Amino acid sequence: MIVEVLSPSNTAVKLNRQRILAMSAGTEEFWIVDPEERTVYVTNLSGARTYAGGEAIQVKIFGGTIAVDGIFAV
Repeated sequence: MIVEVLSPSNTAVKLNRQRILAMSAGTEEFWIVDPEERTVYVTNLSGARTYAGGEAIQVKIFGGTIAVDGIFAV
């Protein structure tokens, strides 16, 4: 599992390249956390989806879920 947090130095091209490389190398999940929009874009072996507040992300490697609101509660 790889988690990238968006910052001014991240470009869409750079993140897409990292995501493709990671998934090609066997990473099961690649998350892009957007603190400004308070969303999490998750790519896994089943596809990709954006999660927002009020939703929970199923995390296979942990065997449970993580609430999006909990990610931004810190």
